[in-house]
Amino acid sequence: MPKYLQVGFSELDIPLGKGDELQVKVNMDEHSIVLLMLFARKDWLIKLKIISYNALMHGYCSHRRVDEARKIFDSMTSRNMAPNIRSSNIMINGYCTMTKIDDAIHLFLEMHRKELQPDVVTYSSLLKGLFRVGRCSTALELFDELQVVGLKPNFYTYCNLLKGLCQHQHVKRAFLLLDELEPKREDLHISYYSILMDALCRDGKLGFVPMWQYLPNSARDTSQDQILRPPAA
Repeated sequence: MPKYLQVGFSELDIPLGKGDELQVKVNMDEHSIVLLMLFARKDWLIKLKIISYNALMHGYCSHRRVDEARKIFDSMTSRNMAPNIRSSNIMINGYCTMTKIDDAIHLFLEMHRKELQPDVVTYSSLLKGLFRVGRCSTALELFDELQVVGLKPNFYTYCNLLKGLCQHQHVKRAFLLLDELEPKREDLHISYYSILMDALCRDGKLGFVPMWQYLPNSARDTSQDQILRPPAA
């Protein structure tokens, strides 16, 4: 193997690692120099490998082949690559999608043992999985824990929570959650109201609840209705 690579314009010698006598002699432009310096660092190579492994796991999980994804996940440790938060989230979401909730919870607990702090994505995926298998009380406890540890629920967290409550006939609890969000206008989204209205329609109860009063001011504004209305046939 040649001990140098020629690409570009200016010349640069970059050591590949401490104690490594082999150096790369490169002719290149300034952008290529920066890239090579990054690739020459061992930590960047590890990060690139982890990104590749995460992409493979995500692909397997997207095709519902979660067992193959887990093999890749486990092989990372044997190759001196510690799975990161993204790796764990991919696996947890894959397990929840396949309703393998016990495997998802086991991995969630394993994250704590390895001092890898779960983030809001981790909790949101678990909420979806717990509701999917009908473990509503556990899901609500997890939602409370999310806030206790200092994380802020995001759009997907609330959507999973509202959908889960409505799917298991806890529409009143979903409305209470909406009432709790009312003072926090920045947290409100029209999708939340769509979830609740869909649940009421399925239950044939839409006419008994004045949903209009729950809509944010932006949704109540009718000043642009004439402009938005489609032209008459």
